[in-house]
Amino acid sequence: MTRNAIIIVALTGMVIVSTGCPSREQSLCTKVDLTPRKAGNLAEAEQLAEAAYLRRGDVKQLNRAIKHWRDAVAIAPEKTENYLKLSRALYLLGDGYLRLDDEEDAMVVALEEATNLAESAISIQNKEFRNAVCEGADVEEVVGKLRAEDVPAVYWYAGALGKWSLASSILVALKNKDKIFAMMQRIKELDPAYWYGAVDRYLGAYYTKIPFPSGDKELSLKHFKASLERAPKYLATSVLMAKMLAPKLDDEEGRKLYKERLEYVINAPKDIIPELVPEHALEKKKAQILLDEIDDKF
Repeated sequence: MTRNAIIIVALTGMVIVSTGCPSREQSLCTKVDLTPRKAGNLAEAEQLAEAAYLRRGDVKQLNRAIKHWRDAVAIAPEKTENYLKLSRALYLLGDGYLRLDDEEDAMVVALEEATNLAESAISIQNKEFRNAVCEGADVEEVVGKLRAEDVPAVYWYAGALGKWSLASSILVALKNKDKIFAMMQRIKELDPAYWYGAVDRYLGAYYTKIPFPSGDKELSLKHFKASLERAPKYLATSVLMAKMLAPKLDDEEGRKLYKERLEYVINAPKDIIPELVPEHALEKKKAQILLDEIDDKF
């Protein structure tokens, strides 16, 4: 059994049967046994998960939500909605709490689990896409199989894969960049507004590194601005822009952008987007850490 299979079994209790696809990008080719692996009350597990997730500003409650969504997936492994909720919760745990606590190894594990769960959701709900991947179709044909209803799964998969790749190594990040880029472009075609301007936010960060290693700061700025225009209150965009783009600019221009974006985040009302208060509390902490380092950056 592969390491990825072991992780998914640990999370969901599902049996994964390897079909000979050894690498991370081929794990969509694994066959997932959708027979329930745990007896239980699905509605109760989902209700407990949702109730705990509402209190995710407390990491203990977030971990409780993760536990109950794992139960829900094991009880009803065909219900991909729960995979995505679990993936998003693990992403928040990894990129939020564990990152801020400098628990790098645990962060990498959480992000990889988030990737695997969203990937499983795509595999279960879109057999045409999965078959195209496993038959070795070119990237245009593969992403062309993605549908509007796949956008949430594709976004959380690509987002978690990108964070996991960067946390793993620059070589892993470079290996996965073309796949993530193609998926994000497909999301832009299907639902350009998804998740507060997510695609332009991703492309803003992408072009700070690509062409490797210097990037394209003009393209990066264009996409970050587009994301901010679409969702100016989404604080993670400003944090990412300060962290990744500002240091690429001339010292005076970069320092100004860095300070402006981070101060905006720090001073923003905590309920600037009411449904994202816990996420934004973490972004405010990230912004303060970065602002404290301004003299080291410029």
